[in-house]
Amino acid sequence: MQSTVLEFLLTLILMFTILAFAKRTSAASPLAGIVIGGVIALEALFAGPICGASMNPARSLAPALVALVPQHLWIYLAGPLTGAFLAVPLSNLIHHKPTTHQPQS
Repeated sequence: MQSTVLEFLLTLILMFTILAFAKRTSAASPLAGIVIGGVIALEALFAGPICGASMNPARSLAPALVALVPQHLWIYLAGPLTGAFLAVPLSNLIHHKPTTHQPQS
């Protein structure tokens, strides 16, 4: 359960960071790569020894299927998928830009 919650939080933070840059008008800034790469590096350093810091279901799915060891695969599917799905509405809530309605003529 600890690994599932940790994978959830890692993916939530990573996706939230990616979405924060994607919603900006200058998303292609060099700062985006540095910040997103930094988040991945820090998460891997912090959680790598604990749960492997997958943060991506595909990264865990292929090795488990090739090695024929799917026993704990659900941890690396449930945590990151839930974190990614929750990051989208959370990002919309926090980074919501009010739209201005202009009357049509």
